[in-house]
Amino acid sequence: SLLSGKASGVNINQVNSEPGGLLTVSVRGAGSINSSNSVLVVIDGLPGGNMANINPADIESIEILKDASAAAIYGTRAANGVILVTTKKGTEGATQVSYNGYAAFQTPSYKFDVLNATQYLQMINDISVDAGKPAPYTEAEIAAAGEGTDWQEELFRNAWAINHQFSINGGSKQSKYYASLGFHNQDGILISSNFKKYNALINLELNPGEKFKFGININGNLNIKDKIANESNAGNENADPLNAALMFDPRLSPKKNENGEYEKNPSIALDNPIALAYG
Repeated sequence: SLLSGKASGVNINQVNSEPGGLLTVSVRGAGSINSSNSVLVVIDGLPGGNMANINPADIESIEILKDASAAAIYGTRAANGVILVTTKKGTEGATQVSYNGYAAFQTPSYKFDVLNATQYLQMINDISVDAGKPAPYTEAEIAAAGEGTDWQEELFRNAWAINHQFSINGGSKQSKYYASLGFHNQDGILISSNFKKYNALINLELNPGEKFKFGININGNLNIKDKIANESNAGNENADPLNAALMFDPRLSPKKNENGEYEKNPSIALDNPIALAYG
């Protein structure tokens, strides 16, 4: 996402809005209908890398190749363009220790306006009367229903994201080093969604003589993702948790019943949004 809006001819889109959602990168649009349109990522000279595995704070430079020069170097793999990523290296001089961190706050910006429990029962009565049938609920039952459960409120939350990055670099004419540790923790605005990312990078450069130069690059990462089902489910009225929240009966409670189960919609075969989120 560092490249978004900064490189001409480069389109960057996030696949979905879940924490840690992957990005798709295309250079000069799609070049094929049936084959992959993914760009070739080259990290410190090694083709086939994944930019999602790199801590942005460890990136020294990013370069885009999208003309004949890319094909001349990398062949057919560069048909969809090349992204060259260079990570930070050690610098000659005294040891430098640095820390970079931030915290971010996320909150839902929009909710659909849906019926509360009283309005829901009144709507059922109106439908029955329009169909020439008696109203199934009395005025007292409708008044007693109250606001009921706003299932969107039960699903959404305010969420924090924190990021920490610690690095050390230095060296002499014979050897230079750069090492870093990173941690990213992001809660999603939907309950039970979370993304944690751990990064470690070690770059060593050794110059034992004028004619010899050795480099060691080690990049490791661990991603832990807690995600909710966001695909349509044919067995659940084609509803994921958010869609279920828009259609679920507002009279029901978001808490588990005496059997330790979430309540189901009595009128349609629809799972509880909270159960879907934690399922």
